[in-house]
Amino acid sequence: MNPKKDSVLLFIVLVVLTISSSSPENIQSFPLSDSGHFDKLSKSHADWSEENFDICDSTAARPVLPPSRNEPQEMTREVYEELNSLAFPKPSGHFAMDGELDTSAVMLASNGTLRLYAALRGSQLYVATNSARSQGADMFVFVLVAPEELRDAPLGKGGRVAIWSAFLGNRCADTSASWYDASASALTNIVDERVGTVLEGVVDIELLTGISPKMVYLAVGKYKTGYRGKLLQQVPAGNKNGNIDPTEFYRFRTE
Repeated sequence: MNPKKDSVLLFIVLVVLTISSSSPENIQSFPLSDSGHFDKLSKSHADWSEENFDICDSTAARPVLPPSRNEPQEMTREVYEELNSLAFPKPSGHFAMDGELDTSAVMLASNGTLRLYAALRGSQLYVATNSARSQGADMFVFVLVAPEELRDAPLGKGGRVAIWSAFLGNRCADTSASWYDASASALTNIVDERVGTVLEGVVDIELLTGISPKMVYLAVGKYKTGYRGKLLQQVPAGNKNGNIDPTEFYRFRTE
């Protein structure tokens, strides 16, 4: 018999008996089915440097990410109202608003020294006329898409004007300029304007009207300053009855 060999065998038997007598809850199990990790760990420690063990490779360690905000969302009433409340941008990229007549503008009509200019780029309609200060009067450029019946002139002026879609106004008293909509309320988002050597402005005609009109109708009105100031002059020239009638607008083709 080999005493050394017998001692080793006896030690192994004692270890086996000790493990078998332990309670099951004290014995830790190792998962054998997760990505072959057991195969990696069971190799000789001399081979461990050759392995790239990554615990994050386990699917159990991968986080569950929330849905991307770029994914399509259902059109709820809240989403619709949020989108509907967004302001339209000011027109840009085609006409420089610097108070000087744009180089692309064309003179459409005149009456004495009074001028009407216009140009179109995409849906942006540019209009210009003499400034209020140069005329010593209040100046208006009217824009409409369908000449209809008359209504009272805007901002307390005398006479009547064919129902407009929008107009650009320039007061002589304070040289202010603004665009106004069909109800004579100030427009801000789809327009731009400036006063200098001329009164000029640009409006997105499609956003204004909701259509792509084949024709727009333009007219300039020069009014005496103050409340109920009468119509002094107009372009194109009219019949001098104190109104700007539907037939007295310049027909500007947009297609």
